[in-house]
Amino acid sequence: MQNDWSDGYKYLIIHMYLDITWIRILIFEFISKFLKKLKLIYPKKYNLLITNIIHTAWK
Repeated sequence: MQNDWSDGYKYLIIHMYLDITWIRILIFEFISKFLKKLKLIYPKKYNLLITNIIHTAWK
């Protein structure tokens, strides 16, 4: 089950990276926090990628 969640999360990251708006960033952060609480993703593994997405959005 964890691999299915992480694969879907990776797809979401790629999709979000291609088309970024502020509302999508807020939704993305909410989903990330939810999955971290369920321990379905590892925060250290995706932290750099999430940071890059957020920084790219505010350029």
